[in-house]
Amino acid sequence: MLCSLASSADAQNTAEDRLRAQLRAATVQLRTLQDQNATLQAGQAQAERQRMELADQLAAAEKEIASLKGQVGASQSATAMADARAKRSKKII
Repeated sequence: MLCSLASSADAQNTAEDRLRAQLRAATVQLRTLQDQNATLQAGQAQAERQRMELADQLAAAEKEIASLKGQVGASQSATAMADARAKRSKKII
């Protein structure tokens, strides 16, 4: 009887040891995945900041392009008016 109790206790300890080892492995895996998640979230935040910076740069460039187009249009109008005046002056002479 003592022999069967000892082997039963050994079996219970072995099962308990296996469960503890599995729990430790699961805990390590959980911590690894949490670390990876934190790293990915930090990278995502950095990418979002870069995206916002690039969006701001794009908006500024588009504003500058619109301004330059306005200047070109005004310059072309002034040139056209000067050409028209020159033609009228030639006709008068």
